[in-house]
Amino acid sequence: MQRWLFERGFPAPEPIVGPTTFDGYAVSAEMLLEGGQQLSDRADAPGLFSSSLCHFVRLAPLPEQVGSLEPSPPWVGWDHSENQLWPKPDDRDGDLNAHEPGDWLDQIASAVRARLTEYAAVRVVGHGDWYSQNLHWVGDRLHAVHDWDSVVAQPEAAIAGHAAAVWPGTGGPGEVASIQQTEEFIDGYSQARGRAWSRDELEVAWAAGLWNRAFDAKKASLVGDNTDLILTRSEAAERTRRAGL
Repeated sequence: MQRWLFERGFPAPEPIVGPTTFDGYAVSAEMLLEGGQQLSDRADAPGLFSSSLCHFVRLAPLPEQVGSLEPSPPWVGWDHSENQLWPKPDDRDGDLNAHEPGDWLDQIASAVRARLTEYAAVRVVGHGDWYSQNLHWVGDRLHAVHDWDSVVAQPEAAIAGHAAAVWPGTGGPGEVASIQQTEEFIDGYSQARGRAWSRDELEVAWAAGLWNRAFDAKKASLVGDNTDLILTRSEAAERTRRAGL
């Protein structure tokens, strides 16, 4: 995927080695792209982030052209195939399904997963970790996109939705999108693709973002971190309402 998009002029670093396997890990190397920085807080940021993701999706091949991209990373892995609610956490030990704190998050995730798995829509290829820390800019021009092991094949509304819930994050705690920022991102994506979302697509977008936030909050509870920095009950209620759950 990285090479495909690089060859079509997308701001992806050029792959030069791999991916190959070494000691059970996937290893690759790419050309260094000098310069660029994370986008500063500005009024047009939601539109820049969302239109760039839409451009990614439009340039990407069809899922059947690239083979399986399963499993999706767990923070967007509502489509996982494990016989439990939560997939394995990506960066720490522990079983989210056996971890009792955060039962309200379990209820949210169960409702979201049921909604999204019944959503019948064509899958497209997109980036599953589209947030500020993975994107570098020069002015208002996207300069480099990183984290290519997070490519997914999911419905377009879901890809836009989970990005909309987290896009401002620069790596610090609590840097997630507000309700307004999520709404602005979803609207910006709609404008970039030149077609309004249907009610069904809007609900799917909000549901996908809710999975992302609920997963991150549940994972934070494993180590006693403050889950309210990721998702409060009041915000979860509003996102649940917008998702039609």
